[in-house]
Amino acid sequence: VVAPSVQGGNAVMAGRILSVSRHTAVAAAVFHKECALSVLLTESGQYGFLNGAGGASVPVITSLPVNGRYGVGEIVMTGGLSHQTPPGLFLGTLAPQEDGSASVVKDHLYAEGLLKPAADIRDLRFVTVLTRKGQ
Repeated sequence: VVAPSVQGGNAVMAGRILSVSRHTAVAAAVFHKECALSVLLTESGQYGFLNGAGGASVPVITSLPVNGRYGVGEIVMTGGLSHQTPPGLFLGTLAPQEDGSASVVKDHLYAEGLLKPAADIRDLRFVTVLTRKGQ
């Protein structure tokens, strides 16, 4: 699901389609707990996974390499590691943690970051659904 950007300009990834029927589709915004996407943090060049936290919580980017150097405001794009989502769609930026850092290490295994989505889903009226050619 692609929507207008909060900052104007290009369209941004706002969520994904969960199910489709003949006349309707069920979409999940990036905040939804069932919205999971591979992501690329462009400046550090590291891949991770976006997991919607559900409710009003900030979406979490997990499985980032511990040794990566991440910066607040770093651009987050779709990673394209799944055949369901194309790479290079703008999602938002890396938001600061409570302590102001860009990421936090979990269990000495991986780092996590927070996504500041580029789409404001509170005022979303129109979206575009991308499909593969021939579907």
